[in-house]
Amino acid sequence: MRLGGTALTSASRSAWRWWTCELRDLLPEDVRNAPTLLRRDFEAEIVGDRLVLRLRFGVRYRELAEIPLDPEDPAAAGSAIREVVRRGRGGYDRVVLRVPGERALRRRTRLPLAARDSLDEALGYDMDRQTPFAEDEVYYGAREIEVDRGGGWLDAELEVIRRDDVDPALKALRHAGLDIDRIEAWPGSGANLLPSDQRPASRGIAKRASALLAIAALGLTIAAGYLPLHHLQSQLAAVERRVEAARNAANQVETLRLQLAELHEREDRVFERKRNEPAALALLNEVTQAMPDGTFAIDFALDGEEIRVTGYSDKASDLISKLEGAPLLSESRFRSPVTQDQRLEAERYDVAARITTADEEGKE
Repeated sequence: MRLGGTALTSASRSAWRWWTCELRDLLPEDVRNAPTLLRRDFEAEIVGDRLVLRLRFGVRYRELAEIPLDPEDPAAAGSAIREVVRRGRGGYDRVVLRVPGERALRRRTRLPLAARDSLDEALGYDMDRQTPFAEDEVYYGAREIEVDRGGGWLDAELEVIRRDDVDPALKALRHAGLDIDRIEAWPGSGANLLPSDQRPASRGIAKRASALLAIAALGLTIAAGYLPLHHLQSQLAAVERRVEAARNAANQVETLRLQLAELHEREDRVFERKRNEPAALALLNEVTQAMPDGTFAIDFALDGEEIRVTGYSDKASDLISKLEGAPLLSESRFRSPVTQDQRLEAERYDVAARITTADEEGKE
């Protein structure tokens, strides 16, 4: 029997994953964690409209700087980052961009087990069904949650972040001459959201430590054939303790399943609401189109089911009727009395209007 190239590659990857995991489990925990403790990471975290830069060495870190981040001019932030890197003197094993966890969308999904070796590709193909976005609008990653070999499926947690929320910081780091290794939501699943074709090769001391770790694991595998019987018995006892712990936890499974079902239901309601509510850009365009001549806005705010607009107009009284004619808006009103600005020779207005959802439009 002959195997095709794709099938052979998939089988090889599965065998390699199994073999390396088995070897890694033979090592003591402190040895397994050695590459992480030796790693020297450069971290950039998006905090509001700024980038917080840190140097992380194992579990310790040192804050380097806070850089203003203008989405319209990421090169300015990039130049400031380059200066911080120059002062730091020294290379980094990884460059990590962190995004606030609240900006990430997470969803549990079930896939055929055959998709395990191309998980990102499979999720990207199904992106517009799993989320309100197209694949090219987001950065995404996934982690395995549960695998059922008998049933031929696996459950994975999909984590998605809009590219618009990340690209200004990404451009700034690249302008500074840094190769990005990871994009991750924090706190989050720990998945790397950077597309695999944009990730640099492993580098630095962490790479060398990983190689030494693999050699050590191989040595332990060879030595395992000569371990005394009492060591094997202690391993068996440890397995039995783990089985007992799993048995004691089994009565919690049903409760967890019910909680998961409730979370899925709440999540679906959120998705449905997002689909029905107009996007902020659409609302801003609606307001702009509705404004009469001689009217301009200086502030636009979106607050739940209401928008607020502040600005100046030659004749502010016409604004309410214009906004009432906009399909996405209703119940337009002045939030405060109109005042005359002598300097601009115009009337200052402050209006609010309720957002009309897709369901309400359908009823009309």
